[in-house]
Amino acid sequence: VFLTHLVVFYVIYIILLLLCAWTAITAQKVSVENIYGIKEFDNLPEALVYANTSITESAVTLLDNVDVQNTPLTLSGNVTLNLNGYELYGYASTMINITNNAEVTIKDSKGGGVIFQDSDPESTTICVTDGTLRINSGEIRNTPYSKKESGLKRWGVKVCNDGTLTMNGGKINVECTKMAYGVYVAGGTATINDGEVNVKCLCNGAAVYVPSARKVLINGGSLFYNSMFGEYHDIVTNVAADRLTINGGKFLHEGNLKKYCANRYVTCQAGLYTISDKPMTTLAAMIKHKENFFNTVEEALAAAAAGDTVVVMNDYTMTSDATVKRGTVLLVPYDMAGTCYTKHPESTFHHNEEYVYRTLTI
Repeated sequence: VFLTHLVVFYVIYIILLLLCAWTAITAQKVSVENIYGIKEFDNLPEALVYANTSITESAVTLLDNVDVQNTPLTLSGNVTLNLNGYELYGYASTMINITNNAEVTIKDSKGGGVIFQDSDPESTTICVTDGTLRINSGEIRNTPYSKKESGLKRWGVKVCNDGTLTMNGGKINVECTKMAYGVYVAGGTATINDGEVNVKCLCNGAAVYVPSARKVLINGGSLFYNSMFGEYHDIVTNVAADRLTINGGKFLHEGNLKKYCANRYVTCQAGLYTISDKPMTTLAAMIKHKENFFNTVEEALAAAAAGDTVVVMNDYTMTSDATVKRGTVLLVPYDMAGTCYTKHPESTFHHNEEYVYRTLTI
């Protein structure tokens, strides 16, 4: 009798565990609030179909962690997606597609909310094909659960055709063994006002990569790119000067710069450095830390005072005499960081390929 009761107990216990596990998987509650009121759904795809058809804005709020597996999601209406502190997980090759002139806002009202994609071999978390995406808060993550399966190419947010991206906050994190891109603008427009874009890869990638676009504007935020072996792309590349404007923000690069600093323009504007096929400005020099820019080196030297450093921004040929005043420094930089040695540097055992970074011809 005792053994019978024990067996029955374990059977009931196992059934309860299975029921709890099944409930945890299927209890992916989502609420949609619009002009018609608040309605709850048991899965996100159905909630989005309902939200997309609303004639007014719909607020879609996660009430639990959501796993859409390999089901791609489409946003085609006026939708605000509130992660509400939960995780939205999926592994379709394109997890979320924004189309049909949609107006989409992503936010996280509680903190800790994340859109997490884990797909191999190539994957895009959000693709703005035709419409507008605003990221106000929350995290968009395209990184592998398993380090052994990290894919060939990963994109965080891809802007194509007539798409528009405005990033006011939040984070975009992308990691891949081959190629990784945080914000990839292959058409349309992008504006980064705040937030973080973090990219890590073994080969090639970029925090913000712009192969072609109508306009890219960076006003703030933090852009970080870490490539152990990559030598081809950097924070911002491959875009004409008149299509890229940088007014603020913070750039940080770790990796090998020697290849594409040579034969590429590295321009400083408002204290920031960017790499592009063409110079963003034809200005010749700046006074470091004061962010004063000049059309000629001669003008910069004339305006400089004791304690100032005049930095040559582009290759330049002087057409008249100039004076370097007592206490000022004229710096013709040899690297992207504008390193200026005031004493003998430490020795190094690492050989780097030599190249001319800036030339001042007198």
